[in-house]
Amino acid sequence: QPVIEEDDLQNLKALPDSRLRPEFRGQLVQLRRKVFRDAEPKAVNGQKVTGKGLVRLMDEFVEAFNAGRVPSVTTAWASVSASECQRALDESTVFAEAAKAALLAQLPMAAPEMTKALVKLKVDSLAKF
Repeated sequence: QPVIEEDDLQNLKALPDSRLRPEFRGQLVQLRRKVFRDAEPKAVNGQKVTGKGLVRLMDEFVEAFNAGRVPSVTTAWASVSASECQRALDESTVFAEAAKAALLAQLPMAAPEMTKALVKLKVDSLAKF
């Protein structure tokens, strides 16, 4: 048990680590070490799952459990994938709009400078996404 007091147990998220029992903190340290040492990256359908993706996947499972449904990895992964794709689309749109504004601010420019700017934009885009 992480704490002795029932009130603290109901409010674990808000408690600083110093309020947890020393034995429990020690077990947490051991668990973290084991996870980082032994855990293989999670993959679904051959795609590695990021930390955020894994949290979203777990949220989907918890939501299914709480609704009395049996969670489906395929359905949950589809939802997480759609969410990640939307996030990437949103980020790339912001990136493209900023790049467009920066490029327009430099106009007019000669063709060689334009080509150089577009090549740099392509390289930057590929590096980001």
